[in-house]
Amino acid sequence: MPLWPYADSDAVICDRVPHALTETGLPHGPYLAMLDQVLRYLLELARGIHIQASLRTQPGLPRVTVCRSSELCDRLPPVRYQQE
Repeated sequence: MPLWPYADSDAVICDRVPHALTETGLPHGPYLAMLDQVLRYLLELARGIHIQASLRTQPGLPRVTVCRSSELCDRLPPVRYQQE
């Protein structure tokens, strides 16, 4: 599901994703480590870094995919994702 239209900023999504991972029994450390490595601006400044997330249940172990924007590496968020 697309995430950025449903949150005021990427900071909100960053709070929600680890909670969802914990609820499904998955570690959230790798997700937070990825953000630490790639962020170039405050999560509160934009929305759009997190493009979509999906939870797939299957026998044995759930799987989560979080897709991030290819524009994530810009120094500032693209204009269309900036907070008004």
